[in-house]
Amino acid sequence: MKKAFRLFPVMVIGQLGLADLHAQSVQQGISAEAPAFDAEMLKQRGIDPATVEYLREQPRFASGTHTVTLNVNGHSRGRATVRFDSDNQLCFDRSLLDVAGLKVPAPADTASPEGCLPFLSAYPMTQVEPDPASLALSLVVPTDALRFERANSSGYVTGGTAGVFNYSLNALRSDYANGSSNYVSLNSELGFNAGDWIVRNRRVDTVSNGVATHTNLEAYAQRTFADQRLTLQTGEITLINPVVPLAMVTGVQVATETALSPNTSGVVVEGIAQSPARVEVRQAGAIIYTTVVPAGPFTLRDIRPLNRQSDLDVTVIEADGSERTFTVPSATLSLTPPSAGFSAGVGKVRDFNGGNVANPWVANVGWSGALGRRLTASGGLVAATEYQALGASLNQTLPWTGGQIQGQLIGSNATRDGVRGLQSQVAFGQQLVERLSLQTAFSHQTSGYRTLLDTMVRQTGFSPPTPGDMTPPDLAVIPSEQANLLARYRDQWSMSLGWSTTSWGGLTASYARSVLFDGRNTSRWVASWNKSWRKVSVSANAEWNRGTASNLGNAVYVTASIPLGPSRSLRTSASDRAGDHRLAVNYSERVNDYLSYQVGAERDTQAQVNTNLSVSALPLYTQVDLGYTRDGGGGTTYSGLMRGGIALHSDGVTFSPYPLGDTFAVVAVGDQAGVQVSTPSGPVWTDAKGQAVVAQLAPYGQSPVEVVTKSLPRNADLLSGSATIMAGRGAVEHLRFDLTTTRRALLTATEPDGQVLPPGASVVDESGQLVAQVQGDGLVFLPEYVPGRRLWVVRPDQPRCELHYELPANSDLNVYYETASAVCQPTKE
Repeated sequence: MKKAFRLFPVMVIGQLGLADLHAQSVQQGISAEAPAFDAEMLKQRGIDPATVEYLREQPRFASGTHTVTLNVNGHSRGRATVRFDSDNQLCFDRSLLDVAGLKVPAPADTASPEGCLPFLSAYPMTQVEPDPASLALSLVVPTDALRFERANSSGYVTGGTAGVFNYSLNALRSDYANGSSNYVSLNSELGFNAGDWIVRNRRVDTVSNGVATHTNLEAYAQRTFADQRLTLQTGEITLINPVVPLAMVTGVQVATETALSPNTSGVVVEGIAQSPARVEVRQAGAIIYTTVVPAGPFTLRDIRPLNRQSDLDVTVIEADGSERTFTVPSATLSLTPPSAGFSAGVGKVRDFNGGNVANPWVANVGWSGALGRRLTASGGLVAATEYQALGASLNQTLPWTGGQIQGQLIGSNATRDGVRGLQSQVAFGQQLVERLSLQTAFSHQTSGYRTLLDTMVRQTGFSPPTPGDMTPPDLAVIPSEQANLLARYRDQWSMSLGWSTTSWGGLTASYARSVLFDGRNTSRWVASWNKSWRKVSVSANAEWNRGTASNLGNAVYVTASIPLGPSRSLRTSASDRAGDHRLAVNYSERVNDYLSYQVGAERDTQAQVNTNLSVSALPLYTQVDLGYTRDGGGGTTYSGLMRGGIALHSDGVTFSPYPLGDTFAVVAVGDQAGVQVSTPSGPVWTDAKGQAVVAQLAPYGQSPVEVVTKSLPRNADLLSGSATIMAGRGAVEHLRFDLTTTRRALLTATEPDGQVLPPGASVVDESGQLVAQVQGDGLVFLPEYVPGRRLWVVRPDQPRCELHYELPANSDLNVYYETASAVCQPTKE
């Protein structure tokens, strides 16, 4: 090892010496493209002039076809297949010019027999910069050589075929004094990609105490036409409208491809669970998300709403079966304006409530776009059987820094009910100071306002979900249709504040209030604070609920986390919900990249001690979370979660610990198992075939993928260990990193009399190619040992000698290189 440390500085110094000589030559007026060196000076420094002649050659690709990452004038153009001729020169054929977005030189009929066009002759200032080590190629071309096209998607990977299955399986069983409960849910997505078509079926299946429910959210086929920036979708879909609330239909729609102008984000829902609980999120009467959370504060991120105009109803079901429900007003879902573009569709409304919803035909048109530098407008029109709605919204960036306001107005006409109404909404956001932001919203609807779903459910007498479970006595004698009307929201207010300082930490607070037409109301405050002192982190979460339609109660949760090392921590907490006080302590440890666990104890108001244990595992190809809780009264709760994805492709079946998106890749690292690969979704490991799945690629964006070289066997070398994938939506890319098995050796070379060879001499093979250089103490590092290959040492003004050495028949896979002694025997040649 000591020899190895001495080896690398000597190599660096040698290269610096060559660079110094090169600089001197340039100053003397010698061309930098073909530098000349003073051979006598090199000899005096102990450097073989033949070494310099070899090293001054620029990097170049071997003749033939190569797949490279292409860059034009500093802008990535994705991956491209390029050709180099017998002189290692780049061939500017028609396919390369299309991918690079370059003009075809005129006349085009002057192409060579190999199809190479005279691009360099037409644009002689072009620079070609190959990088074989990274499988990259950069072009710097005059601006008049660029094609000025509105959209050119030829640089993106397209096509590919694969089957997809995503799963998230939740299970929760509780045994307590008065009985037991069982709950199982499966969020699944089944489908395939073929020829840029995306076919998916997304559904939620639950079994609660023997009662099964099945909700089919979507079942559709979709394809993006990148040159037109349009997406076609057909099947069981949710119609897209930037303003007017819609329903799930069986039909067809076309819309602007949002990935080419992304401007949306997922929804965040926050709450507090008193025990291991399950959380269900509904919108427009349909369950859209379900999961299991541990006791304490929870944050659900990136929930995919059916639309941004309908409220979210969130139900927290505790381990003992008690339920709490709160509403996330639609006005708080996002201040972000819709993506620019349009949408149009038609279909028949789907029944997702077991026969409780009418099925009219509906047509939809929507549009969003900029009306100026600061103003964005949206509009939407919906026409259905005996129902019409028209809406518009404006999003204005205010003249001062950090200000934004949004206004929205929707008018509806329910001809069957003979009523008309309006819904209005105003939202305001402001960055007050550098670390303080405010967002507030208000919405109001008249008694005659109806959404499409409102008219459908009342035709069949179905009552939509209402917040809470408290029904005033006077509603019991009101006809069901009128009761449904009174249970609707009239006014909603919301406000959120975020503040962050170095001294006091971060504070967020939000308030939401809703008033129904029957006079009932709900109010909900949520606040959180966190602060770190050195390595100790403290946080507090609180929830206050008031109103005649609220059953949530109040809750406070305070935690402190103390690190006990790089992978261990101790967390203490105190909580209170409606007078139920609890103190807890938990110890957690991350054992390795694949396993972590947590064990803890809790004391409640009745002085009972509850214990809990949870384990999180990443067994390479799936994610597993297991939990166990036992309360002081003998009740127990078991929870489990398993999630991931499966890809069925031309090279076999590959499992992923993450769900697969609509655009993904299959990566192979030779045929080596257990190699870690860094992806945008997180780390993955190759299976027995050397394959892994890059679960999520950014459509029409850049997705870096890199092999973690420390996970490779010591005798393996990568020709290239990183790549950037640029894929069109629906593509299935196959990416391969080639591995070579290499045996390396560090020789201590001496003369026949035992004197070590002087540094600076060249080591060449039978064809005269440079293999290595002799370093200090006679060290010769062979990056690749080839049995039977003869090596010679070449020194200035001295006859060459041949290296004689022997290595064991079997290499040691646990070391980076092997060591051996070598004797340089003079030859008569």
